[in-house]
Amino acid sequence: EEYFGLKIDFNFSALRVHLPLNQEFPSYQKLKRKQEQEKLQKKMIASKDIVTLPNQRQYLDGGVLDWSISTSPFGGGGHYFDFNSGGMILGGDVSLSGSGNSISGFDPNQMIYKWHCYFDHNLYLTQANVGYVNTNGVLSRGLKGVLLTNSPQVERKYFQTINVTGHIGDGWEVELYIDQKLTDFQTTDQTGDYNFNVDIYYGASVITLKMYGPGGEIRSEDRYIKIPYNLIPRKNFEYTVAGGASATPGESRNYAQALAYYGVTDRLTVGANSDIPINVHDDEKPAYAGQLTAQLGNNLTLDGSISPGYVWRSAINYSKLSFLNISGSYSRYQSDQYRNKLDQIHDVQLSLSSPLKIGSRYLGLRYNATWDKFHSSDYVNMNYGFSIAVSRIQFNYMGKYKITFYGPGYAGDMTSQLLISALSFPLVQPQVRVLYNHQKQALSSFDVILNKRLFKTIQLSVSYEGNIEAKNNIIMGTLNFFTPFANFTSRVLSTNKNTSMSQMQRGSVRFDAEMGRLRFDRRSLVGFGSAVIKPFRDDNFNGIRDGNEAYIPRVRAKITGGREYSAKKNSIFYYDGLKPYEEYIVQVDQNSIDNPSLKSVHEEYQVSCNPNVVIPLVETSDISGLVERQTLEGKTGLGGIRIFVVNTKTEAATEIPAFSSGEYFYEGLVPGQYKAYVDPEQLTKYGYQSQPQFIDFEITPSDAGKSKDNMNFLLAPVSK
Repeated sequence: EEYFGLKIDFNFSALRVHLPLNQEFPSYQKLKRKQEQEKLQKKMIASKDIVTLPNQRQYLDGGVLDWSISTSPFGGGGHYFDFNSGGMILGGDVSLSGSGNSISGFDPNQMIYKWHCYFDHNLYLTQANVGYVNTNGVLSRGLKGVLLTNSPQVERKYFQTINVTGHIGDGWEVELYIDQKLTDFQTTDQTGDYNFNVDIYYGASVITLKMYGPGGEIRSEDRYIKIPYNLIPRKNFEYTVAGGASATPGESRNYAQALAYYGVTDRLTVGANSDIPINVHDDEKPAYAGQLTAQLGNNLTLDGSISPGYVWRSAINYSKLSFLNISGSYSRYQSDQYRNKLDQIHDVQLSLSSPLKIGSRYLGLRYNATWDKFHSSDYVNMNYGFSIAVSRIQFNYMGKYKITFYGPGYAGDMTSQLLISALSFPLVQPQVRVLYNHQKQALSSFDVILNKRLFKTIQLSVSYEGNIEAKNNIIMGTLNFFTPFANFTSRVLSTNKNTSMSQMQRGSVRFDAEMGRLRFDRRSLVGFGSAVIKPFRDDNFNGIRDGNEAYIPRVRAKITGGREYSAKKNSIFYYDGLKPYEEYIVQVDQNSIDNPSLKSVHEEYQVSCNPNVVIPLVETSDISGLVERQTLEGKTGLGGIRIFVVNTKTEAATEIPAFSSGEYFYEGLVPGQYKAYVDPEQLTKYGYQSQPQFIDFEITPSDAGKSKDNMNFLLAPVSK
């Protein structure tokens, strides 16, 4: 310890030296980095074996109904119902929603409907909509008509690829992290330079470079990158056109609308918008607008739009990670009886938020202000507050100030609200809320809320509100009962003189085409997709299920973001809650396959949330061989050597370690062309060369699998 700083314990009688683990020791840190890098390498190799399953359009399939019913057994009030339905028709998805009550009944004219079709891998037309549509943009309006666009169906994720380069010196180990996740690594050569290709995605990302020198030096560098969602990549063009009748009640005007965006550079997007009335008999004129989005550096974004005769708008956003976010906008309106019906003059908005760090805690600060000016009045609203957690207790403060100017007078109001929540409590989860009126300089009201989870299916909530200003006390009890097929909520409300009760039931029902039955769920399902994994035995290895090829039951898979549900009959696994048309990676759980000789043809499958084909499983084949080394006494088996077997089509690699005798064996190769070779890193390390250098072989489809024997390698010392 005196010489090296290492607390070593020597036990001479036992001939033992004990060195306690120091996780900060450079050698240990280097070992951990090596293990993480090896995991990343294996993941990158496995990611090459991904196959995309094609979509199959359905012309009449599916059927989902979300429903809710509410009633008031006593205390007055009517009975209400809402529904939202969806399905697949003519290759697209259709939705229909409506509502009604026992007082006014059901009005079919108030139903909202839309048919939507997605055309994948098409540059000129990606979506078609019929029904209630909206073009968005400065001049957008709701229409009952038709909309066509080439904008992405799923919100863009990837934006561009950039180069992250630098000079650090020879022999440095450089690791690249994206949002604290290891993505790539390099070791610098004699030039001392490093170079990474980094995919940049929309939103905020933190690129971290961790650098480790040959002498134990450690450096770190962070780069913050933010890509606004309203930027589109350079030279990309998006359009939207629509036509139809105005969806505003009481109007029967027809309009044609168009919206277009173009990426001038990766940091500049321009757009144009038009709203053209058709066959009008008054003086309403077409409206046009120009738009612009510019990113100045990583932290500052500017937006602006000009619509002559209607509105001029500008907005700015400044964001610095973990420090401050500021957004502001100003809109100046002009008189227009058709588009500015409230005769507004301008609106101003300002919002700030900051996660201020105090010691080990964060104090979330926020402020928002709006100023809406009309010819007859002005409205100013401000909200400000903070939130902080101390010893498992959450404090939330919200202040509100609003003032209205009308003619020579004005009226104002200012309140403060404090909400205290216990994050962990032995029996209940209590909350206390206090409201203070600054004008009257008195306490306005206070609430006490108690929440208790009973078992896994019942949530009980009891609250008491003392309204001091109104001299009224309100006691409310709420019971939520969760079942697999619906949610039931019962609420009792008691004031000084009256008592009322309300009940609500909410759930969803859909038709399961796989089993020909109805499935019930307590969650809303319209607007979401489900996946059914149906692996089959692909005996002829053609990737298509033929009539005589059987399904394999009880095979599970992993789909990120999906909720797994299993049906006892036929052992079918469902994965619910998927976003429509989103692409997902499906990984088959090999351990769930009863027959160990069966294996998924590919490591992973990429599917979009559309009707897709099923996943094939095939009989696997095995290979075996011997690794020997040449010595003066002859040949001897060499254990610990790694053999790599690479599928030449998918580039997926399998690592096979040799036993102590030099023999190796592996079962699990699907049909395909392969190349086997000895680990080049080990050959260089031990000074050997392999004979042969590699072995090419083929695995052909077979009902029972095949064996490849005598895949032997002889290692001889490299001649000097």
